[in-house]
Amino acid sequence: MERWYESNILYHKIRAAGLIDVIKYLIVGGIAAIVDLLLLYLFMETYGLHYLVSNTLSFIVATTVNYYIGVVIMFKPKNAHREMTLVFMVSVGALMVSSLVMYVGISLMGLHYLIAKIISQIVGFIWNYLGRKRYIYKAVSETKDREESFAGNHREGIMKI
Repeated sequence: MERWYESNILYHKIRAAGLIDVIKYLIVGGIAAIVDLLLLYLFMETYGLHYLVSNTLSFIVATTVNYYIGVVIMFKPKNAHREMTLVFMVSVGALMVSSLVMYVGISLMGLHYLIAKIISQIVGFIWNYLGRKRYIYKAVSETKDREESFAGNHREGIMKI
C-alpha cells in the first residue's frame, strides 16, 4: 500500500539521492539522544545514582528505543532478530566509549555531566554509524546477496528441468 507522500515526485528525487534514509537516521538518533539525556538527568537528579550507572541505564533504554523506532518501524528488516543482535553488539562498544568519555569529562576534566554526555553522544553517534555501516548493514547486505544468489540458482535449476 502506497503512503500519501510516495506519489510525490520530489520525494522520489530525494529518496534516489539517499537523503531520506539519512534524514530518518538523524530523526531516530535525535529521539534516542533526547531519551538518553532525559533518563540520565532523571537517574542522577531524582534517584541520586552514580553518573556511570545512570549513563549505562539511560544508554540501554535509548539504544532500545533507537532500535525499535529505527529498525522495526522505519526500516523494517527481513531478519529483525539477527539485526537486533548485531545492533546491540555494536552498541556495547558504544557504551564503553560513552562511559570512557563520561569518566574523562567528569572525573578528570570537571565537566558538568550533561555536557560530558552530549560529547559522549557525538562520539557514540560516530561509533554507531561506522559500526553499523561496517558490520551490520554490510553483513545484512551480504546475507541478502547470498539469499538472492541461492534463489536465482534455484530458479535456474528448475528452468533446466
